[in-house]
Amino acid sequence: MAHSMHTLSRHSPSSGMILPSAKEWGAGRETRRKKRKQKYEQRIADAVVEVGTNSSENRLPRRVRERKQEVVTPIKSQVYEAHLVSFYTKLAEKIAIHKLSFDQQDTLGQDMSIYSNIGCSVFNNLFHSNNNTTKSFYSDSEDSMRRFWQSHHASILDASRLGDTSFAHKNWTSTLLESLSPYTLGDSISSSNNLKPEDIERILGIIVRRLLALMHTKDGAEESLPPPLRIAIFGGPTVSGQGCHRGRGLSRASLQTNPAFCSFPYRLEQFLNWMLLPPSVMRRISSVAADAPVVEVVNLGEEGTYSDYSEAIVRNRMYPLGQSPDIVVHAYSIDGYGRGISDIQPFHAAVHHSFKKNLEDGCRSEDQKPPPVILHAMLENNQTATDLTSIILGEAIDDVEEGETSLPLLDNNGINNVGGAFGMAGHLASSWVLAFGISHSILSYCTSNAFDPTHTYSITKQASAPDEHMFQCDNGIYPPCIFAIYSGARGNVAKPSFLLQSLTPFMVENTGWSPTSDMTAGFSRKTGIVATSPGATMTMLFRNITRPVRRFDVLTLRSTSKIWRDGAAKFVLVTGGDFSHGEEAAEASVAVSKETSFEISAELISDGAEDRHVTYHFGIDLVEGENTAETGSDVLLRIILTKGNKFKILGLMLCE
Repeated sequence: MAHSMHTLSRHSPSSGMILPSAKEWGAGRETRRKKRKQKYEQRIADAVVEVGTNSSENRLPRRVRERKQEVVTPIKSQVYEAHLVSFYTKLAEKIAIHKLSFDQQDTLGQDMSIYSNIGCSVFNNLFHSNNNTTKSFYSDSEDSMRRFWQSHHASILDASRLGDTSFAHKNWTSTLLESLSPYTLGDSISSSNNLKPEDIERILGIIVRRLLALMHTKDGAEESLPPPLRIAIFGGPTVSGQGCHRGRGLSRASLQTNPAFCSFPYRLEQFLNWMLLPPSVMRRISSVAADAPVVEVVNLGEEGTYSDYSEAIVRNRMYPLGQSPDIVVHAYSIDGYGRGISDIQPFHAAVHHSFKKNLEDGCRSEDQKPPPVILHAMLENNQTATDLTSIILGEAIDDVEEGETSLPLLDNNGINNVGGAFGMAGHLASSWVLAFGISHSILSYCTSNAFDPTHTYSITKQASAPDEHMFQCDNGIYPPCIFAIYSGARGNVAKPSFLLQSLTPFMVENTGWSPTSDMTAGFSRKTGIVATSPGATMTMLFRNITRPVRRFDVLTLRSTSKIWRDGAAKFVLVTGGDFSHGEEAAEASVAVSKETSFEISAELISDGAEDRHVTYHFGIDLVEGENTAETGSDVLLRIILTKGNKFKILGLMLCE
């Protein structure tokens, strides 16, 4: 029998989906600058009226005070690295004081305060030092991060060079750095929705634990180390690296025009690792291989994806290599997909869904990895009040792209404005803003809490005695699914052969469906299960399932191309039956099994002239006690091509 569905998708699956054109951020820069100028002039006027002309100018808004930039003393890279060595030496001493051992692994839900407390207490000890040099390095004013940024240009340049060993891009990078106002960086952080203290505690704790282990490990084996801080960044074509070739004054032959190296997720990883542990410092404090990072950033940006797509990946934890992240950055707003807050609220709910469900089922928090912290990266703050943490990239991108115009345009540049919301300068600025925001949160956390540097903190690790209940609980890392596939560069079935291997054990009927990678038309070449004839039917049977199924997610191709747009497929999910023990059991199942069905169209409506393609997501929550599939039962999935001659499935996920 057919069952009514509860869906989290914001688009009707059976009708055409409308996709807005991607916007180039630079196109409206002058208009934005005029609006900002008017806003700040009004703030000046309001401030003067409020506090009076004789009041302290420190009460005026930041942008007002920016006109009187103070002079800061430049700090050389060698001095910065000496401060880092001093800090890490003090951390190493704490290991001895607290008898911290890395022989025993932490539980997945380890309370990270034992590490963040050590890090903050050492930092605050240096922060309150009588040494004037150290004191100036760790300024305790509200503008400490801004002053740090202004005084450490040399180190920031070194951390931004990527693999440019000859630093051919030094003049370009330096020009952009000088054009980026530190006040713009400060304004990129929304004061109304900062990271929660418990989130900062965990982020800092993971970093400190990794650093302590790097100093403690003597055999040079990275495999035995606790994991680095892992960050996953979702987004559309700009996040994937489109537009990176656009760099004024740079040769198109530069390695850094390669999207894999130019995109801001990669730049963020390289920048944070250099600032936390420059190569020269690494050699002095650790015997571990020099490429052991403190931070790992995985780029999950992909053309033709939008917020709903990432919701499916996050909810079902379909991350590359099973590496569940500690921070998830939602950056779809950059390309104009999902500017409204309504598009990130389901994303936020998806991240926390399984963790809350586990606790409700009686699972211990120490036995599961906590859900990742969510950051919303967007170009402009046009959202209503929300408790989601946002980082605003747009003003910083405006600053550096305007500064870039002072550089000469090389004859062989071939600059054009095709692809991506912004060019290479914008990617560099985005990495700086994200690093500034995370660092600012950690610095504020440490300096605003009284971590007594003389106090001996408890270092006893949480013990987790295995029991039967523990093994029944979700660990917060692996996909909570009986079957889960999705294609794409970061998917688990990137090739047709991998897809065929995943499907074969469950296939009981197939007429007209085939794993295919179409190399003839852009985005639609992604590997998928393709229907190639009218009425194509495929049936999969999952016998005696080992965990419940309460969620069904489908990813399909939607396209403006005439090859795909007329297609539609019907998905029929049958739960609660027994189809594995002969015809008699199967016939008896008809009376008790429940059927859930829906049809998905391949039509995509766009106002552009060129063909466009997206990965469309449709997800349903099955209703407990009605059409969920319980452990030990069978699940049958039938897919039928109902319209057109072709249809492509890019992902199927049957999950708890």
